[in-house]
Amino acid sequence: TYSLALSINSDCKYAYYNRGLVYRCLDEYVKAIADYTSVVLLDSHYAPAYINRGAVKMKLNLYEAAVK
Repeated sequence: TYSLALSINSDCKYAYYNRGLVYRCLDEYVKAIADYTSVVLLDSHYAPAYINRGAVKMKLNLYEAAVK
């Protein structure tokens, strides 16, 4: 699992990103946002994390936060 991978290597942006995708599919939006934020902190140039984090915030009607 992605959580297991992160327990071994907490600097793996792809594990956070993919786990965020899973959380998004499960409608666990707060967890998805947290994982996408972790990706951004690890790699501020990884655009897919910003895009997906914004989309999840839109689902939560957090429109102002979605554009940040």
